Amino acid sequence: MKKILLSLVIIITVLIVVLFYRANTAFENHQYQVTEPLTTIKLDENAVVQRLSKAIQIPTISMRIKRILIKPHFTHSNNT
Repeated sequence: MKKILLSLVIIITVLIVVLFYRANTAFENHQYQVTEPLTTIKLDENAVVQRLSKAIQIPTISMRIKRILIKPHFTHSNNT
């Protein structure tokens, strides 16, 4: 019984040590440092607005699905 308890205490202690080690080393700062200043990008605002307007108007698959689902399944004909 003592051997089992001792084994459990050793296993739990090792587990706690490993967890603390991983917690302290896993969150180190690995970010790249900027060495040169970023250059500004010149945009033609009118061109950006036009492209965005065209992109918004592109029909999507969901529009086709809505048309199929909303289309009436039964049509009334006047040829009776």
